Amino acid sequence: MWGSSYAGGHAIVLGAVDRRVRCVVAQVPTISGWRTTQRRFPFDGLAQLRARLDADRAARLRGEPPATVEVAPGLDLAAARSGEEDRPVEAGNDGARWYDAIAGRRLARWTNEVTLRSLERYAEYEPGSYIERVAPTPLLVICMREDTITPTDEILGAYERAREPKRLLLLDGGHYDVYGTGRATAASAAAAWFAEHLVSA
Repeated sequence: MWGSSYAGGHAIVLGAVDRRVRCVVAQVPTISGWRTTQRRFPFDGLAQLRARLDADRAARLRGEPPATVEVAPGLDLAAARSGEEDRPVEAGNDGARWYDAIAGRRLARWTNEVTLRSLERYAEYEPGSYIERVAPTPLLVICMREDTITPTDEILGAYERAREPKRLLLLDGGHYDVYGTGRATAASAAAAWFAEHLVSA
């Protein structure tokens, strides 16, 4: 099982509850949707978000379409789609910078939006609460040192609670650098982890 970011949380949960899973790689995983949401919407931002969620829920009950927000605020999607190939870039935690640097064909059917309802569900998601239960399934956690999207300290704290067998790969950069400058190193580590625990099994 391999998952990254939000799906990195899924990899942890599935590794904990489904014993058919024989090996797990959780790359920059979501650990706590609630604590991460509190960081993304500090001070009055959280109260404003809740008001928007309430209004959206009422509108959907009236049959109106769900409200959406940008995934990568500030991204010029039309310009991004014109790029012919991936450009190496240090994107850090800037989603717009990352999407702008990838090949336009990869964005052909992608829309730069997510429903507010999805943000509400994200805030309710706590995959880190499952991490102690992954063992005895082998777990590799890949983490970026300066990640603010799936915060580094959340991932490291969860990793400490995980039981053996486990391994941590800590790379320089922000969240989106695991898909760019850190991609080859992360992919090689995942492949080696699977080979170690699956090929000889």
